[in-house]
Amino acid sequence: FFTTHRPHMPPYARLQDEDEAPPPPPPPPPPEEELPSDASISVRLAHESARELEMRGRFQLAAEVLARALADEAQRINQGTLHNLDLTDETAAYQSRSVYHAMQAQRAHVQALHRRRLRHASPWQKRSGPALLQCCIAGVARGAGDEMPTPRRTLEDLASRWHLPPAQVEELWREFVEAAAGEYTLRLGRAKATVLRHVAPEVQQATWSLVLLDAAANDLVDDSDGEGGAGGLNFEEWLVFRNFEDAETLEEQFRFLWALYDRDGDGFLSHDELRAALQLQRARLGWDDAYTQGWAAYVLDVVPHEPRGIRHKELFSALRDWSELRQLFSAREPSEALREAAPRAGEWTKNVFDLFRR
Repeated sequence: FFTTHRPHMPPYARLQDEDEAPPPPPPPPPPEEELPSDASISVRLAHESARELEMRGRFQLAAEVLARALADEAQRINQGTLHNLDLTDETAAYQSRSVYHAMQAQRAHVQALHRRRLRHASPWQKRSGPALLQCCIAGVARGAGDEMPTPRRTLEDLASRWHLPPAQVEELWREFVEAAAGEYTLRLGRAKATVLRHVAPEVQQATWSLVLLDAAANDLVDDSDGEGGAGGLNFEEWLVFRNFEDAETLEEQFRFLWALYDRDGDGFLSHDELRAALQLQRARLGWDDAYTQGWAAYVLDVVPHEPRGIRHKELFSALRDWSELRQLFSAREPSEALREAAPRAGEWTKNVFDLFRR
């Protein structure tokens, strides 16, 4: 009485038809949602992974992945707001307290969320080699465990932006996921215990300050939290530094070198940025402030510059012609076509991480 009868079909045929019916088609992909143009690379990666999870029907996991990324993004945005406030203004001081309390509430919400890893990273095995990233790169060869979707579209966008082969960017993504223990950011606490563990504390801090390009994220660094979070190194920063380290010639390296040293992206290497670029050498070689200032003055003497600073063409030309500058900036030697006319740098410039071996 309560069943629906399908005409011209005996009961057993109905059962056979239902048993052998093909599975229903997958749900259509959710509509494209445009992210703000200033969304961080971590949010873009999480957003693409969450969309893929939704298409697989894993809606709760998708929500958790995106919620953590958005909460971390809010921390960075609020930290940037605090950084730009003039605390001598009474109104700004009140706004600062409001933003601080909002950030405290955001941190509490993040701690309540489940920590969903991109993969279950295996324990970090200590290696005898002194190179900064040896243990990280070797970790890729170990078992990857349960993986989240690979955000290939965002990785392809990064490959196009930096003129790199997509396969190389995907390989760097796997290294980053392993180094960050399956998080979208690598925190300083974990970096000190893994990829920076072979170097002295002052060199650790100088290296981190060089690599971490996001000023707000730098202000949010917390040594006590070793994994993930708003105050960590994002994947694009990892990509830039790894290519800076792996480049074999100055021509291959320079666009990554410039990205590390031109901190505000205005096309000039200012005096303050020049001093920041020399901090790694200062930490490695034990320079004092006066000696570092002397080297900064030397650079400005030998490299043509404008009142705003040094343009990238002038810096490239100077690095091509002066071995002393290549040593200061941890730059590679020019390619074979230019090497005969350019002074050779010392062997220790062949690999930037040779600076850390003693």
